[in-house]
Amino acid sequence: MEEMADLCDNSSSSHGQSDNTMEAVEYREEEEEEEEDEEEDLSPLQRFFLSNQACINSDILLLENQLPWLVIEALMTATTVDVSMFITIMGNSMALKYLWTCPFDYDNMAPSDRPHLLGLLQLFKQGVLVKPRDPNTVFLSSVVVRAMELEGLGIKLEYSEIDKFNGMEISKGLLFDKLSLPSLKLDCTRASWLANMVAFEVCTASYSSQSTNDSSVCSYVAFLAMLMGREEDVHKLRSKGFIQGELSDKQILDFFNGLAQQISPGIRYFEILHDVEKCKYRRWTRIMVCKFVSDNAKAIAAVLSIIGVLVGIFKAPYSLKQH
Repeated sequence: MEEMADLCDNSSSSHGQSDNTMEAVEYREEEEEEEEDEEEDLSPLQRFFLSNQACINSDILLLENQLPWLVIEALMTATTVDVSMFITIMGNSMALKYLWTCPFDYDNMAPSDRPHLLGLLQLFKQGVLVKPRDPNTVFLSSVVVRAMELEGLGIKLEYSEIDKFNGMEISKGLLFDKLSLPSLKLDCTRASWLANMVAFEVCTASYSSQSTNDSSVCSYVAFLAMLMGREEDVHKLRSKGFIQGELSDKQILDFFNGLAQQISPGIRYFEILHDVEKCKYRRWTRIMVCKFVSDNAKAIAAVLSIIGVLVGIFKAPYSLKQH
């Protein structure tokens, strides 16, 4: 009787599971039917826009397609498009962490400071400088470091708290110094946005002004390009979650190195390099020890194994005497 009861229980539970499965399938079919109905309700023009959304997003932010702000203001009177929310959504979609931020507020900006949509996106992604420097300080550094070499220099990668281009900084730590970098989601469309922001900054930035904000995008691109010497460096950054997207390691490497060759790094780039060089000098003893161990790992392992064998041999007579 107990066995029959168990069988009945199992049967009822399996029937319950199958019922749940059927309900899930029916619910999914209803959702698909609703989506199909919504698509059927779309006009041919709306369907065209929906199927070409990626191309449209790319074209909207091409530098050569930018409309003066006066034209945008005139168009806004005839539509209900929220430009602030549009810029915020576009900017947040370039970051992996997708931190929610308040809509980009350009109302406090003078009309002359509102260039166009691409310029507003650049201002949004630029962010506020974490630790402003003395503008009269001159930074000269020739250090070159790759992503694969950072841990050997006692530097660990961390996500930037503000996730904006000006969020790059190095902070001191007990065992490791921390290099904060903003994350980046990179596909064909967002690569186009980034390239056009760089082009706009190159056309408008005044590198003699000693202002970090004038060249934050170029500084970010130049610093990432410096970290990417090989595909292994790109893979390292991707494995840590700082860069993601549909592009391959080689495509990302070629994109940043090609872009960096067309620009002059900004002040923020040299500030970060200066901080990296300070980390190297401050931890030079540890770096030398780590480099020695890394270069002679096989020899050190062989010596330690021989020492282990010799210790075992010399301990054997001593243990026999005790017995």
